[in-house]
Amino acid sequence: MVQQRTRSEAASLGFWANTGPIHQMEREHAHADIELNFLYHGRVRYFFNGRFQEMPLGRLTAFWAAIPHRVVESAGDSAFGWVCVPLAQFLRYDLSQAATKRLLAGEFIIDQDADPEDAPRLRRWTVDCERKDPYDIQSVALEVEARIRRLMRAGGPSRHHVSLGASGRVEEIASWIGAHYREELTLAAIGAAVGLHPNYAMTLFRSTCGMSVWRYVTRLRLAHAQRLLATTERTALAIAMDSGFGSLNRFYEAFRKEFAMPPGEFRKRNRT
Repeated sequence: MVQQRTRSEAASLGFWANTGPIHQMEREHAHADIELNFLYHGRVRYFFNGRFQEMPLGRLTAFWAAIPHRVVESAGDSAFGWVCVPLAQFLRYDLSQAATKRLLAGEFIIDQDADPEDAPRLRRWTVDCERKDPYDIQSVALEVEARIRRLMRAGGPSRHHVSLGASGRVEEIASWIGAHYREELTLAAIGAAVGLHPNYAMTLFRSTCGMSVWRYVTRLRLAHAQRLLATTERTALAIAMDSGFGSLNRFYEAFRKEFAMPPGEFRKRNRT
């Protein structure tokens, strides 16, 4: 995968489109963007949100890249197009809460029908972005918004309008948590990191993203734990501590509640 900017883990890569080969990744990564992918040819498999996901050929996909993900398999001739949309920019689309929640809850969205215009569209977006002309990039941004709206048709208009300031603050919260979810967190620490009163930070995140801050933290920790269960021989205790749960009991309780099975059973079913 071609990365255009070098930034800290879980920070936004900025709005950008690109086309090129996709390769197996050495480790998982995360960045606070909505990511669109389109596979032109070849075979690609992701490990995303605790499961292996085959990328469909010739159909647009979307997912929230703040959830750790990794390309675990790629045929030598695989090529794809990708677009990164910063979370704040995505939230300003003001889509339905149902549509927004699907992505932020960790769903891998796959377009139901192949759009024959997607392949040339992604190539055109790449060319326009490579010019680095603000007018061309703004034109691409408008076209990307329209394409995402067609992809995420679920539900009616959002009841909650996201202001420019609010969406930016939510992105700050998500980005900071994405970089620190494996640590012992408190609401006070999260609020202080982004310069907001803790209660306001919690309310803003929930109303915008459709989930609580703690739900988001738990999903990131569980995704991290699932990757380790599926790809390593580390003990459950080591995985619990590495993922940020603090204790084996808390890890087992969260895992069973979310997936209705213990970590050991998940490991048996999802070995690499």
